Amino acid sequence: MNTAFENIAVDLHKALHVDLNDRGATFAKTRFALPPDWNTEDAAGAPLHLLAVITAFTFGWTRTRRLRPWIAVVVSGYLLAVVVLKWQPWINRLELTAFLLAAPW
Repeated sequence: MNTAFENIAVDLHKALHVDLNDRGATFAKTRFALPPDWNTEDAAGAPLHLLAVITAFTFGWTRTRRLRPWIAVVVSGYLLAVVVLKWQPWINRLELTAFLLAAPW
């Protein structure tokens, strides 16, 4: 699965004529590569948490109008962090803030 995602990233960067390991987009001297050992604390993602947050946000957005500003703040903050921070091998640890902000839902 990681190989498929890595190939998608490589193909997308080639199509956009952007270097995948551009120093402006990657941290220090790291090179972009998805780790093969996905079940370690350094590389494990949180797909079930992400699915739960997306479900809660979708339900909250469509059912309750008063939650929309709060959902927009969490989503905007996460997108801002993704744009500002460079890709790192341990970037998944930085998702914790978004999950904590989304916890009330």
